Amino acid sequence: MTRFTVPVAAAIALSWLLMNVVANLVEVIAATAGASALLVIVYLRWFAESEDRALVLHFLRRVKRG
Repeated sequence: MTRFTVPVAAAIALSWLLMNVVANLVEVIAATAGASALLVIVYLRWFAESEDRALVLHFLRRVKRG
């Protein structure tokens, strides 16, 4: 449970900071996508186990090849 605290806090902080900046639906969707991507990146970089990182990298390589 504590492994998710920092990534979730980062996503919440980013959302809170962007709350006054977004003005339309496209910006809301972009901000949500950015916060979600940040959450995944932070988790994979600092909190995920090496096996999880290897699985994600394997998946991304397969997607890149087509």
